Amino acid sequence: FYLFPQALEPDDAAFCRRAQEYDLLLVPGRDFGCPGYFRAAYCVRTKMIEKSLPRFEELAKSYKSISE
Repeated sequence: FYLFPQALEPDDAAFCRRAQEYDLLLVPGRDFGCPGYFRAAYCVRTKMIEKSLPRFEELAKSYKSISE
C-alpha cells in the first residue's frame, strides 16, 4: 500500500512541503526511520492515482529547472 521513493532533495520534509504546492500529500520518510525518502500511499482508487501523475511530473520538473 505504500511506496518509499527517494526524495528529490536531501531534506525529505521540505520535499513533502513542496509537493503540497502540487496538491500531493506525501509523508517524510524520517517519520518512519527513512530520512531522505518519502512515503506515498497507493491504496486509493485508480482514478486518483492517474490524476496525481501529471502533478508528480510537474513536481519533478520544478527540481530540474533549479538544477539547470
